Amino acid sequence: MAKDFAAEHGITSPLWVDPTRESYRHLGFVRTGLRALLDPRTLAHGLRAFRKGFRQGRVQGDPHQQGGVLVVAAGGKPVYGFAAEVPGDMPPTDEVLAAARRAKAAS
Repeated sequence: MAKDFAAEHGITSPLWVDPTRESYRHLGFVRTGLRALLDPRTLAHGLRAFRKGFRQGRVQGDPHQQGGVLVVAAGGKPVYGFAAEVPGDMPPTDEVLAAARRAKAAS
């Protein structure tokens, strides 16, 4: 799955995967059910993506596992965390970039 993701998005840097999803649980990344698909936020996220030209591809892995973003400075100190609550939930890009700059400055 990670190889497909990297190829589709042109990623050449290392990707780490956790098939046990233990790291997801540790970071508070929730696993949702059918209720999340009916959540109005999910519909809004889906419409936003559709309008921007994104289309749902083949589902791989656990479709109910929500992800998030974790920015970690050198030495392992977390400087930013975001856990998605529903499908399509994403943090503001400017927040993630600002956190990446803080992580770099802390290195």
